[in-house]
Amino acid sequence: MSTKFLGGRSSHWMKAIGISVVINSIMMLTGMLSNVTKSLRWLGWISDAIAAPPGLIIRSIIHLGGHSLQAYVIEAIGAFLCSIFFYAVFAWIVLLLLARRSS
Repeated sequence: MSTKFLGGRSSHWMKAIGISVVINSIMMLTGMLSNVTKSLRWLGWISDAIAAPPGLIIRSIIHLGGHSLQAYVIEAIGAFLCSIFFYAVFAWIVLLLLARRSS
């Protein structure tokens, strides 16, 4: 898609995807680190707080209930992609509002 077609907002969308990837990476990293040692359990709270908003939406749309490893992996990938999309849209809206405010 050309920048002209998107109304000059493609750079906002690319930045939003980057922000979303960073947010989801922080979520995964803090979740993994919280399971490593008891002294880092507080990092699990950060991971849970990041995962909660898209998690609520995902649970209402995708009825998780995989009873096999394959189903579990497919659901995990779907949930991760939904989380990336959720935070990308959220970041895109924030970037658009900030751009309008500064102009």
